[in-house]
Amino acid sequence: MADAQTQLTLEQIVEFVREDKYHYSGHAEGRMAERGITDAQVKETILTGEVLETYTEDLRGWSYLVLGFSRGQPLHIQVGYNRYRILAIIITLYAPEPPKWITPRQRGS
Repeated sequence: MADAQTQLTLEQIVEFVREDKYHYSGHAEGRMAERGITDAQVKETILTGEVLETYTEDLRGWSYLVLGFSRGQPLHIQVGYNRYRILAIIITLYAPEPPKWITPRQRGS
């Protein structure tokens, strides 16, 4: 699999999720509790999603902003990779809303 400095494909992220090779950061768990987002919704979002952005500057390694829809609602999930444990890390998640997001795919100013 990829290491922390190489780009994962959406297919690789999806495979991690299908095989239950992922876990949530404490931050992501808090966001899920605050927003009433379930593990099933996270899986659905990633399995049907698309990568909107790739973040390459983090010292912990690259991460990816995935857009998907669950229950008809857009959801953004930032996914990283732990090369030592060989699993995906759900870093954070949220519903894209103004003013930061004009649409689920377009950032605001």
